[in-house]
Amino acid sequence: NNNNNNNNNNNNNGGIGSSVHIGAGSSSRNHKSAPMTLTEIIDFLHSFLNKLNSSNMKNKRSTYHGIWSAYHELTVKYLYPWDREYMRRMPNRREDGSLYLSVASFRDEFCSETLIQAFGKAKDPDKLFVGLVQQNCEEAKCRSG
Repeated sequence: NNNNNNNNNNNNNGGIGSSVHIGAGSSSRNHKSAPMTLTEIIDFLHSFLNKLNSSNMKNKRSTYHGIWSAYHELTVKYLYPWDREYMRRMPNRREDGSLYLSVASFRDEFCSETLIQAFGKAKDPDKLFVGLVQQNCEEAKCRSG
C-alpha cells in the first residue's frame, strides 16, 4: 500500500527512524549545512503524523494519561531531535535592520488598512517585509466555514 511505501521512503531519506534527519554527530554541529528544504520538512511531518496516528490507534482505549504519555514519548524521541536539527540549519539572521511582519487574516475586511498603517508608521518602510496569509470567502453563500 502507498502508506507503507511512503514510510519506507521516509526512513531512507530523513523521515522518522532515520539517523539522517538528526545530523551526523557532534562534529557536524560545528558547521551549518544548507537550510532544510520544504520537501524535507513535509517528509518529516508526514512521517511523524503517521507514527502519531499509529500510536493513537494502539492507544485508543487508553486513559488520557496513557494517550498523553504515548504522545510525549513520540515527541521526545522524534520531534525534539528533528527540531534541534532544524534550528541548527536555520539561516543566519539578517543584520540589516530589516523587520519581518507576519500577518494571518481570516475574513478581515480591514487587512489592507492594517498593512497601509504598518508601512505608514514604519521608521524605514523599505526595510519592512510582510508575509501575509489572507483567507476570504467571496461566494454569496460561503461554504468554507
